[in-house]
Amino acid sequence: MFETFNMFNYLKMMGLSNTELANNFQCIEKANQNINEILGNNPNAVLRKIKYAYSDKEKKHLQFDIKIEVVNN
Repeated sequence: MFETFNMFNYLKMMGLSNTELANNFQCIEKANQNINEILGNNPNAVLRKIKYAYSDKEKKHLQFDIKIEVVNN
């Protein structure tokens, strides 16, 4: 059975503040939905890496680089 990934918990664990999470809610939620859709539709998919960075000095535009790999047994 597929266990849902939670991007908000991951980013909180990585050090983002509640304010940063709230300010970037839509972007984070979209990435979270995309990850869970891919993992849910591909039982052999493994989330390998998530990189995140702000594209501006004001920290208003969060961007993700997500690596999901399909593993064949």
